[in-house]
Order: sequence, then structure tokens, then C-alpha cells
Amino acid sequence: MAQAFPTVATPLGRRSRRGLGEISVSPCCSGRISVTRVPTLGLVVVGYQSGAEWEPFFRSLKESLYFPGHVVIVDNSPLAPDEVGRALWDEVQVLRLPHNPGYGSAVNAGVSLLLPEVTHVVVSNPDIRFTPNTLANLMDAF
Repeated sequence: MAQAFPTVATPLGRRSRRGLGEISVSPCCSGRISVTRVPTLGLVVVGYQSGAEWEPFFRSLKESLYFPGHVVIVDNSPLAPDEVGRALWDEVQVLRLPHNPGYGSAVNAGVSLLLPEVTHVVVSNPDIRFTPNTLANLMDAF
């Protein structure tokens, strides 16, 4: 029998839009760049007591040239930290698990929440940092 997990949609900030295709962002050091929103790309991030990691993780993701169509954070921490919410932006779904079922189970729970149009999934921990081309290079491989 499948186990049901509580989910909480966390709309904060104004980084992303529901629209698909091109969006523009202003980088800190130069003119405008074009960011491609990829509706078929999903990102599942599994964290456990990762409070200090969320802000730098999402800062690096915001600099990516490819932007996932759907992002799910699975927080395995028994007490979910407030830092997760402060580091997020619109349309990020947070799944807070009441216990730590393990990494694989957390990934499966996150993937099960992705939108139906997602055909490619990147699984990550919050302690990695994206370069601007990381997701573009992964998508180009397909």
C-alpha cells in the first residue's frame, strides 16, 4: 500500500512564472541574459538538516541558463527549518516528511509529485552548486 505524505506548496518571491519558454533575468555583472524554462525538466532535492545549504543552492540554481519546469524539495528533517522557506521562490513544492525514510524513498516521494509533463528528472542534494550550464549540458545529452 502506498504511503501518503503531506505536501505544502510554498510560494515565495517572484523568481519564476507559470509561463513556459523564455524569461529574462538581470545578472549582477552584465546586461540581460535569456533563461530557458524547460517544462519537461523536473528537479527533486532531498535534504536532511540542511538549513545552511538552501540559500546557496537556490542562488546557484537561479543563475542557471536552463530553469526546471517543476522543483520539489523533500525535507527529511524531523523539525523542518524555517531557512528552507526563506530561500525559495514561486512554484517550489516542499514535501516535509514526518520521519527520515532514507534517501531512495525520499527521492521516490519527490518524483511522484512532479507534474505530468516532466520527462527528465535531476535528483540533487542541497549541498551542490549549479554552474550556469549544468542543466543545459544535462539536457543536451538527451
